[in-house]
Order: sequence, then structure tokens, then C-alpha cells
Amino acid sequence: MTAEEIVRQLLGNEVGNLLRNDPGARERRDPEGVHQLRVSARRLRTELVVLASVFDQAALRHLLSELRWLGRALGKPRDLDIRITMLDHVQGDMPPWLARTLAQRLELQKADEIVHVQRLLASDRYRHLITTLTDAVVRPPLSGHAQVPAFDMLHTGLGDALATLAAKVEASGPRPAYEQLHEIRILAKKGRYSAAIAATLLGEQAKIIANSLEQVQNILGELHDRVVVLHYLNEEFDSILIEQPSADLGKSRASVERKLEREIGRLNLQWRQPCGEARRHGTALLGR
Repeated sequence: MTAEEIVRQLLGNEVGNLLRNDPGARERRDPEGVHQLRVSARRLRTELVVLASVFDQAALRHLLSELRWLGRALGKPRDLDIRITMLDHVQGDMPPWLARTLAQRLELQKADEIVHVQRLLASDRYRHLITTLTDAVVRPPLSGHAQVPAFDMLHTGLGDALATLAAKVEASGPRPAYEQLHEIRILAKKGRYSAAIAATLLGEQAKIIANSLEQVQNILGELHDRVVVLHYLNEEFDSILIEQPSADLGKSRASVERKLEREIGRLNLQWRQPCGEARRHGTALLGR
């Protein structure tokens, strides 16, 4: 197989997934539809990055920019869903009036974002992106490297992705900062998709690597959600104290912080094991 054949298969599958999720995203009563459209857009963007060497670079930059725009715009309702879920998780650590106040604010924000998403899906920019992607399925914007053997491209790409991830993990030390963990999560996602794409030619070991890095991505995603929600709640507590200076939020703030920081610490202990598994299988498969 050539790299072009891999690209054509991938574009057909992933653009097809995106189009299948479009109707669900337009259904206001089903927030999962927006999430699935976002997942499709972000997955396609990551896979295009993995295969970047075989694309015309100007066309690729445009596609990546537009998919990033779409993913970020669709991510706002999902971020609010995560905040609502996490608020349910910690509401027992705060008085009912405070939990209700925060829940009402989030629901109002979510209603606004749903309207924003519907406008986005009706926009000329979104329609143009869909047209560009469907055209790319038939006529991929490829470079002169598209005829290289797919095995060589995928073998090298997976090796580079795993090496970059390993270097970041080692450089971050035994106690990475939250920003470093976020970078590790991004690199794990790229490695995961590199392995998943390569599995068609590199076999079962590549599937194991992809599964291990998916675990890393999921664990660090849960950790990231808690870090973001903890920051959000502290901002909200400060805002409420400005509006109601007499409110006593000290106990609630401390209780919520303890719970979330304890969970952050637990998750921070869990991601290294599957990350190490991915590295070991990568060494066995790639010899580096």
C-alpha cells in the first residue's frame, strides 16, 4: 500500500463519520450529538497531523485551522456539561442554596451555547468546511510524498510520536505540573492515533499501543477536567463573595478543594502504567 491509499481510506471513513454526526448535532434535545460531531472533528484533525507529510502543506494548514475552529466552538457546550457533572459530584460539600445558584448559572450559559452552536452549523463557514472535506475525499490535496510505501511512513511516524511522548514524560520529572500533564495528554493522543492508523500494517502490537495510550488520554482527561472545574469553582466563589460579602463560603471552598485535589492526586498516579506499557510495546515493535 502507498501512503495515498491510507489517506484515501482515512478521509473516506472520518469525513463520513463527521457527516453522519451532523444531523444529531442539529437536534437541540440531544447534547450528545454536538459532542459526537466535535469528537469526529478533533479525531480527523489529529489524524491529518499524523499524516501531514503526504499533504500539500497550504491545503493542510487551511483544513487544520478550520477543524480547530470547529472543535473549539463545539467544545464549549461539552465544557459546560463537564462543569454541570462535576458540580453534581461536589454539591454535597456545599449548602443547597450555593449549589442551586451555580447550577442555574451553568444552565443559562449552556442554553446560550446551544443557540450559538445552531448558528454555527447554519453558517457559511461551516458549509464551506463540509464542502472542502467532501471534495478532499474524492481529490485529496496530496504532495509528492504520497506514493511512498505506507509501511515506511507509518513505522517512522509512530516511532517519532512515541519518542516525543517519552521525552516529554522524562523531562517532566516525577511530579509534572498541570500544564505539563496537559502536554503529555496531547502527545498521547497523537501517539494513539498514529498507532491506530499504523495497526492496519504493523499488526497487533500497534493496537496494544493505541489502547494503552487511549487509557493515558482518558486518565489525564479526567484529571484535566478536575483541574479546570476547581479553577472555575474558585472563580465562582469569589464572584459570589463580591455579590454577597456576608456569605460564609470558607468551609465549602475548603471541602471542594480537598475532594478534587485528592482525586487529581489519585489520577496522577494512574497514567504512568499504561504509558509505560505503550513504550515497552513500541520498543518491541519498532526497535527503538
